[in-house]
Amino acid sequence: SVMVGHQIGGRFDGVAPGAQLLDVDFSSPDSEFLAGFYNIGRFVHTLEWLGEHGAEVVNISYSLFFESVQAQEFMAEAISALVKKYNFVISFSAGNNGPGLNSLNRRSIYPDNVLVAGAFVSRDLDAHVHGVTGLPEPGRVIYYSSRGPGPDGGGGPLLISPLSSLTHGAPENTFQAFSGTSSASPALAGAAAVLISAVKQEGMAVDAETIVHALRLSGQSLDGVAFVDQGYGLPKIPRALAIYRQLASGEQFARLTVKVTPLTGPDGAVQKGAFLGAKDLISDRELRIRFSGELSPLVKRAAGENLLRQLKLEYSVPWLTGPSHSWLSLGLARTTVRVNAQALQSLMAEKPGQEFFGEVHFVDVDTGLRIHTLPITVVDDRPWEKRERLAFQIGSRDGVRLHMGADSTVKGYRIKTIIDEDKRPFLGLGFFNTMGISNLPWSWGAAEEEEFFVSTPVSGDYQLTLSRVVGTEADYGVSVEANPLRLELLSQVVAGTPTGSAAEIKAINHSPLGEKLSLELVRKPTKVGSVVGELDSHGDFVAELQITEAGSYEFRLEALSPSQWTFGYDDCYYEFTPESGEVEKDWGREYSVPKESPKGSLKFVCRPFAHSGDDFHREKLVGHLYFLPPGKTAGEVMAKVPQVRVSPGTNTIEVPWLIEESEGALLEVKIKPV
Repeated sequence: SVMVGHQIGGRFDGVAPGAQLLDVDFSSPDSEFLAGFYNIGRFVHTLEWLGEHGAEVVNISYSLFFESVQAQEFMAEAISALVKKYNFVISFSAGNNGPGLNSLNRRSIYPDNVLVAGAFVSRDLDAHVHGVTGLPEPGRVIYYSSRGPGPDGGGGPLLISPLSSLTHGAPENTFQAFSGTSSASPALAGAAAVLISAVKQEGMAVDAETIVHALRLSGQSLDGVAFVDQGYGLPKIPRALAIYRQLASGEQFARLTVKVTPLTGPDGAVQKGAFLGAKDLISDRELRIRFSGELSPLVKRAAGENLLRQLKLEYSVPWLTGPSHSWLSLGLARTTVRVNAQALQSLMAEKPGQEFFGEVHFVDVDTGLRIHTLPITVVDDRPWEKRERLAFQIGSRDGVRLHMGADSTVKGYRIKTIIDEDKRPFLGLGFFNTMGISNLPWSWGAAEEEEFFVSTPVSGDYQLTLSRVVGTEADYGVSVEANPLRLELLSQVVAGTPTGSAAEIKAINHSPLGEKLSLELVRKPTKVGSVVGELDSHGDFVAELQITEAGSYEFRLEALSPSQWTFGYDDCYYEFTPESGEVEKDWGREYSVPKESPKGSLKFVCRPFAHSGDDFHREKLVGHLYFLPPGKTAGEVMAKVPQVRVSPGTNTIEVPWLIEESEGALLEVKIKPV
């Protein structure tokens, strides 16, 4: 309905009502285990089927995963090759993982020749479809739309597109409101279809990559919204058609290729922008930018060898400075941008825990066309030294972020949120880790005050986010109080004694913590086997081990050299072949071997997401098999002290057994505020 609907309810049209629709579902699990894996290969084979059957525009509103930045780049190459082979436009949804920065952490999966849609909500659509008011004109990027800049420092959605549309579902459901970036992407795909139709009517050749860049260059940005939130803004089809003429004739470059040095991103990712923290701004930073132009595939390179465009370089904030002009050709150009550390340090002192967005715009002097935007994002990622309280105003459908840095001494934050006494907003809460992944997916609405604890297991930048899920005209005031918990757990694993055990905790704060803690000793699973290797010819990792003892077995697959940037997803199934009896086979990575037939062969087969059929991202992997004896689970076999109050210095805490346990058992120590 959003993309190609016509006369919905006898009244409304979709974006491209005259287009034909090919509907393919490739998510259903197969009866055959190998065919049922969920990975990039399912996308590739489906895209090939669509290309072979004449699809000109493809919408994909699905989540994608990755094991590393290199795996993302591998998948991008596969997708880009399909665009070139079948000449179709692909529109991907950016995802509903916002409002944290880097929540579009899979940005490098999407090559430069596809669309990536963020979600824009307008006043009229939100009021008339969802009954939500209070949005500014012309609207805003909704709080849950995934944000950049991603691993290369320069990403975000390519464009934003309207959501909150009506769709006609199954007969029993009739009409429904459809939102999320899953609805924004088909709207953007519909815009591509309309532009293709207009190009055909003018008798011009259609090129998918040129369609994408014409839409990108036609974008109208929302004022006061960062590039990493909105990309190039809302596309304008009449303007896109005029730009397409310029690109197809070779009058203008379709895009810039950019590299920013001396920065490197996670896993060594080449930087196309900059993502800086407070630790990066001890003094001014000079960013060296190398760039060159690329022509539309409709234009032969020889025809563009003499194309030279003068560029104006525009800086969006005072703390960015550099040359005012440059030039663009097929050759390599260079420029240098200075980031003023002193100015940013002053901003951080005024607004602790905040973020600051700067952009360099590459604008054609003769036409005024913005060819490229390079984002420079700065976050105050300093660990908090003491308890602080900050206040925010949150508008309808909006989200705010508060950055909380962690070093080796900060193990977490105790957080309290306080809502205006006379208000009862429905707010969403998130806590994003260093890779832009939220591990606190819940909301609250009725209480005036909430208190909770969040952990910071590794050093880096964390974000607490507050989102206004719905709303009316009035903004709501929310205060956030956060206290860093500075502890060092001196005992990671301890051995059980006849009466219990003891653990040591070192408090680094200069005064007593005043925190109530729960200390737990949990039975640690024993590693009973490991397999190191690469994926086989099918793209699968296979581990087979001989089992001689009943109990619970768990298989864990990881890279031999762990990545800094990963949101892994790998399907696994197990197959247990006992010495006597029937073979058991099912999806999963855990299996309990029964006492009746404890001996046999246990095989796990896993396929990482970055498997694309005939090819796959190759890296050394290691699979570990862990074992727990039958009986109580790891969570049940534990001792704990319900409440512990820790003083500065080293604290030795005795933990008596709450249940019977054997002497010498290895136990993992865990601390949790209560």
